[in-house]
Amino acid sequence: TEDGRTYGRLKLTPTAKLSVTLKGGAAHRQARGIDLSLLPVNENPLIAIYNLSNRDRDFFELDSTWAPTEKVSIALQGLFANDEYRRSQLGLLSGTERRLGATASWAPKPSLSFYGDGGYQVRKTLQAGEFSSASSLWQAAVEDRYWNAGAGVHYVRKAWELNLDYAHAMSAGDTGVGAVGVLAAFPQLRTRYDNASATLGYNVSKALKLRLRYAYQNYVTDDWALDNVGPATVTNLLSLGAPAGTYNVNLVSLSFTYKFGKTETTAKAGEE
Repeated sequence: TEDGRTYGRLKLTPTAKLSVTLKGGAAHRQARGIDLSLLPVNENPLIAIYNLSNRDRDFFELDSTWAPTEKVSIALQGLFANDEYRRSQLGLLSGTERRLGATASWAPKPSLSFYGDGGYQVRKTLQAGEFSSASSLWQAAVEDRYWNAGAGVHYVRKAWELNLDYAHAMSAGDTGVGAVGVLAAFPQLRTRYDNASATLGYNVSKALKLRLRYAYQNYVTDDWALDNVGPATVTNLLSLGAPAGTYNVNLVSLSFTYKFGKTETTAKAGEE
């Protein structure tokens, strides 16, 4: 394969507190042909792994930071990309990706700081396939959406240090399969993830640090292909009754860090 990429970037700094960077361009991946004589028996030469097939991509990126005060900072990132697999007869035909994320932080004083972040992403793909060379083509359209949000606080007082963090993420996936232009939708796939943690640290000395941490994690999946499918619930299907991925964890840990030897830092005028 050969990859080529052309892009332009524009950076705007209307004030010392605001910076906006815009980037856009196009990329092309060229894949060489397949040597049919080297293919195994019954291997379809029209199918290529997605990262080894010809692809044309148009993309735009956004990266912005704003610090209205010395204590507040806001960052924004975005991505807009379109993919076309123009030479693919089977496999991926096209795809799109949209992504937006933001992070905000506030430090009212040196010993205390807060942060919050969130994001959204959607990915769509269209692919084609066939049961045999004599059968008609079928298509599958997949759309996956992701949401995430989080928040946390960091506090330091003398030898003590406290970190509180929480993250929440959700996803939803829709798939439609059928004849070209006539797709039937499968039930929606859904996941949910929650993660909360609290870490308490104490600096006994410059060399010895203690950390006590508690973390809670919960992950739930709603998968129609696995839920309620037991060993003998579907005709002509061999199933061991594996459920969709789900877990719930409570974790408590105690750790310490000890540094040996002396570490001294000196700086001379004009040196860093």
